[in-house]
Amino acid sequence: KLYEYVDWYNHERRHGSINATPVERLAEYAKRMENGDNAV
Repeated sequence: KLYEYVDWYNHERRHGSINATPVERLAEYAKRMENGDNAV
């Protein structure tokens, strides 16, 4: 899961769409994983 998060984080950061705090980012990521939305 950690590698998936890093991959997602780097993708989001490259696209400049992360404006949230690290905690909010992690919460958003966790929510996506719960929903099974891996096609980010």
